[in-house]
Amino acid sequence: MKIKFGSWLKDELIKARINQTDLALKIGLQPPQISRIISGDRGTSIEVLEGIANVLKIPPEVVFRAAAGLPTKTESDEWVEEMKYKISQIPPELRPTAGRVIAGFVEEETKVSRPARREPKASPVKS
Repeated sequence: MKIKFGSWLKDELIKARINQTDLALKIGLQPPQISRIISGDRGTSIEVLEGIANVLKIPPEVVFRAAAGLPTKTESDEWVEEMKYKISQIPPELRPTAGRVIAGFVEEETKVSRPARREPKASPVKS
């Protein structure tokens, strides 16, 4: 099913509680330009699409897919894709800390879902 980029963008702006004027100013456009993009009267560039993604805090690939009229949801786990994008936005100097936090969650979940195995008690040796 082909989606219309303008409708998709309008819905995303509503979800993010961002108006067209704020979006325009944050990506360096005039508000009427955003209005024309939404109405379909104007195309856009990769740079503008990347700006839209940054303002909406979503992966650029999602915006690119919407602009191409493709479904924005893919077969991959949407939550994982979103987390990959968010992790990519972490400044390099904070990535070791983020890695430790994530590793801690994974380790804790592993302990909860798979309790430690207990060694069987040794049977007494009969003589």
